[in-house]
Amino acid sequence: MASVALVMAVFILSGGMICEAKFSLEDIADGSEELLDMSLEYSENTPYWPTIEKKKQNFILEPTMTGHNDGFGYYYHATIFSSSDHGGTHVDALNHVNKNPINKDIDTTPLTQYFGKAVVVDISHKCSINPDYQLSVADLQLYETKHGRIPNDSVLFVYSGWGVKVMNKTAFWGSADYFNISTLHYPGVSHEAAEWLVQNRPIKLIGVETGSIDHGQGGLRLPTHATFLTNRINVIETVQNLHLLPPKGAFVFGLPMKIKGASGAPIRLVAVGWKKGNLRRRGGQHTGNISS
Repeated sequence: MASVALVMAVFILSGGMICEAKFSLEDIADGSEELLDMSLEYSENTPYWPTIEKKKQNFILEPTMTGHNDGFGYYYHATIFSSSDHGGTHVDALNHVNKNPINKDIDTTPLTQYFGKAVVVDISHKCSINPDYQLSVADLQLYETKHGRIPNDSVLFVYSGWGVKVMNKTAFWGSADYFNISTLHYPGVSHEAAEWLVQNRPIKLIGVETGSIDHGQGGLRLPTHATFLTNRINVIETVQNLHLLPPKGAFVFGLPMKIKGASGAPIRLVAVGWKKGNLRRRGGQHTGNISS
């Protein structure tokens, strides 16, 4: 039987040289190409933007029926869930924060937007010293000095080390009084870095471990959100397991829930090729499944 055609290619580092690694859908299906789950599970502990949680619009799961059906001889379980479209590992639609009124709901975003070569910029040391740190243009240029030019249409992730805090809301939001937005402390991406990427490195998607791409002390000004989304670069927040991704060499893809008219949606984000490219494992926690 002919094998499934090779459908993906990533570039990995091998002995200091760049080479091409290819894998097929068969490799993923039979487990020889291991998947990395980069999404957080949804539960009552999943972080949502504080004002959403305060209004009790965060994730709620309730059973509708559980038990044995004596008449037909099987066990049955069903639930109902409700949730804001901005919580957990989720993607922002272009209409979420935009400099212009735009009719671009999450269900209208092309699925190709969520497939691409992964680039991981590590600012975790700086964030461990200063929780209000923001990714700078200098950080991006330093990355390129070490790892080469950020490819066009790539998916850029900012590794801040914040993923380890995700199940402790006080630590995650940087405040014991996190319902008070002015007290939040967590890292983000600077407006200057966002503008530099838009003008010089046209990526298709950007992801962060924090609950917002704008840093905590930025309040509700959201200039980084507005810059990316106005320029058709979707934003993924509360990304998991970035400590396992190499600086380059992995390929990521994800599918958001298709919710008509929504300004965002949960996304199941997955990486492949991450072990081949990962010459240096970062320290950190693992919060999701390696594969599923």
